[in-house]
Order: sequence, then structure tokens, then C-alpha cells
Amino acid sequence: MLNTMPQTTWQQQNYEAIMARLEWVRAQPDGFIFQQILPQHIVMVHKHGTRLSLAMPCPVADMVQSVMNLADPLNLTAPYNQAFLLALAWQPQPAHIFTAGVGGGSLPLVLHHYLPETQLDCVELDELVCEMAQKYFGLQPDHRLTITIQEARTYLSQTSHPYDIMFIDVFMGNGLTPYPLVTQEFYQLCQQRLTKNGVIVINMPHDEAAYTDKVKTLQSIFQHIYICRVEMGNSAVIGTNSNLLTRSDIIEWARQWQTAQRLPFSLLKRAQLLTHPSDLLELLPHLPEATILHDR
Repeated sequence: MLNTMPQTTWQQQNYEAIMARLEWVRAQPDGFIFQQILPQHIVMVHKHGTRLSLAMPCPVADMVQSVMNLADPLNLTAPYNQAFLLALAWQPQPAHIFTAGVGGGSLPLVLHHYLPETQLDCVELDELVCEMAQKYFGLQPDHRLTITIQEARTYLSQTSHPYDIMFIDVFMGNGLTPYPLVTQEFYQLCQQRLTKNGVIVINMPHDEAAYTDKVKTLQSIFQHIYICRVEMGNSAVIGTNSNLLTRSDIIEWARQWQTAQRLPFSLLKRAQLLTHPSDLLELLPHLPEATILHDR
């Protein structure tokens, strides 16, 4: 499904600028268009037709960081990234968003486009990944979109910015989130950097052994936990101390926002898959006895 007409003159110009930045990539022959071997992993950009992927395979995992449809770059292809946008149900007009983990930059690209009044602070540890996002995937920093090469927890400990939404999407080469980004102390730091009605959203693979412990740890800091499991094996886990929204509230918001923005993907589908806090024990029956993770 191709991107429909943008809603504002700026969005139309921005969409045209994105397509122009990607024109040379679309003209490349299929195959690997970039490869570089690093001590811990390999960074590769692969093109197949209109599918562009950023991968970081290592000896223990085959990590695909991002996938983009070059014919429709605003169409988020990762279902968990689509689910991330449900945070806007609590914060429909966020002034400031924090993103840990850039990858190919698809989420910042989409947020920058659909939220033209929002400041986006992105943090990525791997400088080469940021270079790939800008060179091959059309991401372009400006006065509203900044990228800092730094470890996410260090960055948050050094900033005083209040954020309305925080997205945490960080993985090591082994496919796991670094331990310092899943502890109660880290989530306390995040809560301190969020505004009163702020929302945090975390990408968690739901087939890993510590999944329930990670949810329990987040629940120890945030009163309301919502989970959207998607078909890739990931969950978008949402935490907030803001008002409790019903599934009907979120579904109706998603329906209206999708229509208003003419999204090229189904945000409504993600809202319909959302597990409400009242149903959390049906999804995770062992949650009460799970372990809260602490800094070592």
C-alpha cells in the first residue's frame, strides 16, 4: 500500500525530500550495497527490489535491525514499531520524545514526519549504524531531530530534559537488550525524565527466558502496563503512571488518528491486539512471582 497524500504542505515537501534522498538507493542493483566487518559484528545493508534491510549478524545471532520499503518509506514494516505509536493515545501532541536505538531510523523518520511540532532526541551507541541510517535509509537530522552517539543510560543521567514519550529499542549482537537497560534502577531514571503523564515503550522479545521478569521490573515503577505482542516474536510493552485508558479508548483513538493521518499501515490492528492491564495475568500468569531485576 503506497503512502497517501500528506496532510500539510510541509509534510508533502518532507515526503518528497525523503523520496529524493532515497532515489540513488532505489537505483542500486540488488544485493549487498554495504558491508563492513567490526570486532563484534558485521554491518550490512542489503537491497532486494524495494526491500532495504540493515543487518548486524554476529557469531551467535543473525540480527536484522531495520527493514524499509523504498517505494513507501513512511510505511513502518516492523509490527512492533507500528505498535510503538500507540503511546500517542496518552500523549497525542508530545513536545519532546526520546528514542534509544536508531537502527535504520524508520521510527524517527516516521515520528518526524507525522509530528511536525515535536522535538526528537535519538541516542545510538554505534556510530556506523547512524551513518547507515542517514546514507541509505533517508534519515536526516535537523533542528527537531538530533542524534547523539552515546550509551542511552549515560545520556539520560546527564540530561535534564523532560520527555513526554520514551522509546527503548536497544539490542546487542546476541539479540538481548543490555542488562543496564532492563533494571529497576534504569526504569526509575526513565520515570524521573518523563513528564507527569509520560509514557515509556520498550521492545521486548517475548520468547526470552527473562521476559516476565522484565515486565515485572517495569511494573514496579509504572502503575499501568499494556502489552502488544506482534508476529515477529516481539512485544511493545507500554508503561505509564498516567490515566488508565480502556481498550475501547485506545482502539477508538487509533481509528481516528489512522484516518486523520492516512497511515499506510494499520495502527488499528495493533490497538486491537493490545493487552489491557486488567488482563495482564491471563497473558503472564507467573507475573506475581517473577523477579524484579536490579543493577548488579
